[in-house]
Amino acid sequence: MKYRDFQKLFVSNAITNVGFWLTTIALYSLFIFRTDIGAIQIGTLAFVGVAPRVLAGPLAGVVVDRFDRRTVIYASELLSGALVSVVYLFPSFLLTYLVYFLVGLLTAAADPAHEAILPQIVPDDELTQANGLMATSESIAQILGPALAGGLLTLVSAETLLLIDIATYGISAVIVVTVSRYTVNTEDESMLENLKAGVRTIVDSRRLLGLSGTGVVLFATIAPFEALITLYIRDVLSTGPSVYGTAVGLTAAGAFVAGIMTNAYGKSIDERSMIPYALLVTGSAMFGHVVFRSPASLFALSFVMGLGTATSAILMTTLIQQSCEERLHGRVLATFSSSTEGAQSAFMVVAALAASSVGVLAVFSGAGIILVACGVAYSITSATLVPVGNSAANS
Repeated sequence: MKYRDFQKLFVSNAITNVGFWLTTIALYSLFIFRTDIGAIQIGTLAFVGVAPRVLAGPLAGVVVDRFDRRTVIYASELLSGALVSVVYLFPSFLLTYLVYFLVGLLTAAADPAHEAILPQIVPDDELTQANGLMATSESIAQILGPALAGGLLTLVSAETLLLIDIATYGISAVIVVTVSRYTVNTEDESMLENLKAGVRTIVDSRRLLGLSGTGVVLFATIAPFEALITLYIRDVLSTGPSVYGTAVGLTAAGAFVAGIMTNAYGKSIDERSMIPYALLVTGSAMFGHVVFRSPASLFALSFVMGLGTATSAILMTTLIQQSCEERLHGRVLATFSSSTEGAQSAFMVVAALAASSVGVLAVFSGAGIILVACGVAYSITSATLVPVGNSAANS
């Protein structure tokens, strides 16, 4: 927080994420709880929001690397606010599909822009702390946003929540405009050539390829928890929605603690050696759902999974930032995000299909075992790679 531009990005990110939850709860209120739309429409809406980040992520990374990253962020905020205003003015579930898709495209550029600009603001030896603190802003929003939206709905209409979110986008954009400009050394090439250069950077680097593969495994194996947790609570624990709400809140609380811890101890952390431990903790917690079947155990294990997953993501982001040239950060980070989100989305479907055949406990067991094995494999393979600070880090 000693860097003024970082302070502004932190506050802007927190405001935007709180606003996201206001709009989400508002749209649920307008189109789910006031109508009789079915599971297919609701599931499709979630997919439409994620799909652009998966499919357009690498190309969005090219945009991040070709333009001033500050401009990419505040343009995304302004356009997102404008899109939400369209839903406010013309409330339609079909129109919401389009808005979700376009906001997803903007998010595909804004997220890597946030991550790519940090190394230009913060020294390398403080990147883990910076990434941890940025993660806390998202966790705070995930904890407070739904509760704030629910409380506001007792006082104001869902339409008013949309107006508040439009205002948060505007406030966030104004804050980001005051951030200093950070130029990027772009190549004099076409966007397609820029895209190819980003992919080659990952493919030619054992470290980046290993981090990408580890990220894919991590998010693929936690997908069953997100996809099947409600089924687990209903059929295995024989409890209801209140348990689900508490578990989700504790998962976010675990992610919040991960951000605080990495911020507090970032300078003393060896990111490369810490990732296997975080993966082992997350995998063990996943497997623990099979062994310890009670609401109290679910709450504790949800917290641990949030802690382990967020810690892994923060450390991997830092290593990626340190392992490639600044001019390539947008492309590499966006490709990493695209591949991990794609794996998570795909394996939510796979987990649902598998659970219908072998049961939710078998799926949780398999996911936990795979993640533990990934932690062991990463520990062994990372020991053969040169340290990040070495000039041969990309070889």
